[in-house]
Amino acid sequence: MYEDIFESIRQAAEKRNLRERTIQLYCSNVSYFLRCTNKPVTDLTLEDADAFLTMKRLEGRSPETHNHYRSSIKFLYKRVLKITWDDEEVPAMKRERNLPTVLTLQEINAVIEATGNLKHKSIIATMYSSGLRVSEAVHLHYDDISRTNMTIHVRETKGRIDRYTILSRRNLDLLTEYWFQCGRPKGILFPSSWTGITSIFQALTSFSKQALKRPA
Repeated sequence: MYEDIFESIRQAAEKRNLRERTIQLYCSNVSYFLRCTNKPVTDLTLEDADAFLTMKRLEGRSPETHNHYRSSIKFLYKRVLKITWDDEEVPAMKRERNLPTVLTLQEINAVIEATGNLKHKSIIATMYSSGLRVSEAVHLHYDDISRTNMTIHVRETKGRIDRYTILSRRNLDLLTEYWFQCGRPKGILFPSSWTGITSIFQALTSFSKQALKRPA
């Protein structure tokens, strides 16, 4: 129904070198917005965007989810429909800036040791030890691991700026064990989806809250 709109979004996004995941997210969010608004695209106004986003806020959507919708709609209005956008009239939701709970080294080691799946154990150890984001772990390649320099070459970073991070001896040993067990892959080390690795960490969070509670 909105194939022409999605194609226009893709063309505008590719022109700006946006990631495929971002393009898919924009199309999905715009599709939902258009179905909820139920108006011809040519009749859309800034008030329609504001009403939709206000509805999402009143439904209790998180600031992150709300702002994802807003970014998608803003891209549609500015880059595709050429409708004037006003950040004052349609503001982003402010995020809560709470400090995260940081596990101690002992707790992290306990979580890693309690993880039975070698792949999951390797992912957790690598992300904690080297400070990788989920998206970075998904794209980690065999050639990114340097035994000589004890570093990891991190590609596909946020902002598309490559960087190097540390590789601990224990992490290297665990990665080596995993590498041999899974057939010595020469490409991506952890074949998985973004949501797949996220689910691992959701389980990890649940486990850490239940089994690793520290005394107040």
